Amino acid sequence: MPRIDSTLTTLAVAGVIAGSIVYTVQYLNNSPGGLSALGLTNVSSANAAETTTGGATDGTAAQPALQSQWAATAAGRVEPEGGVIRISPERAGVVTDVLVEVGDRVKKGDLLFKLKDDEVAARWAAARTEIDVRKRERSEDIVDDEKLKKAAEPRTKAEDALGDAELATYTAQRKLDDAYIAWRQDGGPAANVETARKALEDARKTEAEKRAALETEKAKEGTPLPTRLEGGLEAARDDLAVLEVNMQRTRVRAPRDGTILDVSARVGETITPSPQAPAVELGNLETLIIRSELEERDLTAVEKGQKVIVRSNAFPGRDFEGQVRLVAPSLSAPKLSGRGPRAASDVDVVEVEIALEGQPPLIPGMRVDVFFKPTTTAEASGSSGQPAKPTN
Repeated sequence: MPRIDSTLTTLAVAGVIAGSIVYTVQYLNNSPGGLSALGLTNVSSANAAETTTGGATDGTAAQPALQSQWAATAAGRVEPEGGVIRISPERAGVVTDVLVEVGDRVKKGDLLFKLKDDEVAARWAAARTEIDVRKRERSEDIVDDEKLKKAAEPRTKAEDALGDAELATYTAQRKLDDAYIAWRQDGGPAANVETARKALEDARKTEAEKRAALETEKAKEGTPLPTRLEGGLEAARDDLAVLEVNMQRTRVRAPRDGTILDVSARVGETITPSPQAPAVELGNLETLIIRSELEERDLTAVEKGQKVIVRSNAFPGRDFEGQVRLVAPSLSAPKLSGRGPRAASDVDVVEVEIALEGQPPLIPGMRVDVFFKPTTTAEASGSSGQPAKPTN
């Protein structure tokens, strides 16, 4: 009898432990943040069981009321629309001005920071002088063939017009930079920035028109080739164009509209081009997306247009709604930093992009859990292995 009692006691204890494990797994599958809290990138759809009702206008959904299965679940990360843009200078240099701070809104082309440019500026001034000298030599050149000289006049006038337009564009860009610096650093009028921005747009448009006009003149039959002096003038203008490009490389600008997410550039520091250590990070916070990673076994359970629920540990008890907008066409190595006993290199995943609805209070970099709602087409595709069109 003692041996039987001992055996029954052992079996009872084992049953309690097994029940506790099952309850814990089910609780984690059904609790907000339960997946990413353990570093799990996915939980089989057979283990997840919930369903949800409609959501509010800000993207918040009502809490689950009935029990059913999710099509799939996965971990994800919040990103700005278009991702985070990491900006570094094209050349090494000493930072002389930093014009933005974290949280600033910028427009495409706005100056973010400047590098030391005194050497390039001196060479640019010398190139401008060289152009003036070449133009004077050309005007003083004596051409015996008046007919040839007259035939070349439309081309030379078009070249001069383009040169003047290029200089006007360069000058307008400098004026915009000066107005922007005065606004950012000294509290100058914002209206001056917009006026200078409009002037730069007009200058660029004029330059494009003059360039097209020159190409038209060059294409005309009977247009003579440049003389030696005209060729020297054209070479001087090319040298100036190269210096203008080098000058612009000392001015790091926003490649698109967005919000400054991070600034590591400091006045007085020498910085170099480095994708791994960007000087500024920029992102579009007007629209947020979720980038999730789905295991291969759940591929047929997820499709474009499918509804999802997103949960974050930062907002316990709240669900945010979204919709799948992209399922990657191929497998890749996991990019989200995994936590837990399973190494990220053990399994390949399918990347899924999810568009959030409304304006949820999530921020870039936040880890979330994604619950994919079941659809009739997703369930049907599971038997054939081929995804079908969404019905919702």
